[in-house]
Amino acid sequence: EIKQAFLATGMQRFFRCVAFEYLSLEGVTDAYVRDYTRTVGEEGYKSGPNNQFFGSLKRMSQYGRYAFLMEVDCVPLRRGWLSRLQQIISSSEDFWILGSAYRGGETLAPTNTHHINGNAVYAVGDLGFQQFVAEFWEPHTWRLIRENDKRLAYDCILGIMFSESNLQTPELLKIWKDTAHLFRYSDYIQNISAARDLAETDAAADQQRAVG
Repeated sequence: EIKQAFLATGMQRFFRCVAFEYLSLEGVTDAYVRDYTRTVGEEGYKSGPNNQFFGSLKRMSQYGRYAFLMEVDCVPLRRGWLSRLQQIISSSEDFWILGSAYRGGETLAPTNTHHINGNAVYAVGDLGFQQFVAEFWEPHTWRLIRENDKRLAYDCILGIMFSESNLQTPELLKIWKDTAHLFRYSDYIQNISAARDLAETDAAADQQRAVG
């Protein structure tokens, strides 16, 4: 049905094909629990999104150097968005992650202030990035979830590991110095997804409908 819709809507004008990758996530590896009072396993409340993210990074390496992860609660805001994103990527120095800092009206925890939202471009075809994910990002994700906070999601982990307090550790400071230039903030992708931002967006939409 998805392939039929792909063809029916003319999406082949923009994408070469549609492909499906199955990650075999089930049970405790595929959880997304919003009620934090419930009991969950060692992989935490967001085991599904976290496992899906790291599994997808590995699978996407076969398709090219860069992959754009559009999370399911995100939508394009204007026509020609994909062509513009391609232009930004092709004109940029090499990077590992290109995405948005939080741009909304909430006050975030200090460890989240500089994090790049998961709705971003990743250098999946870069062997150095894949090594960084396998040896640093993913192991620390599961460690922090297991030892610190079962609510954590993958896109918060680098902000925590490279926070001011952690960079007092010589080993982490060296990793940061070696890789900081590969994490890029973009004005093109906008992270405005906190509760206050969504409420303001809904209010603006209601007002527009009333005027219309």
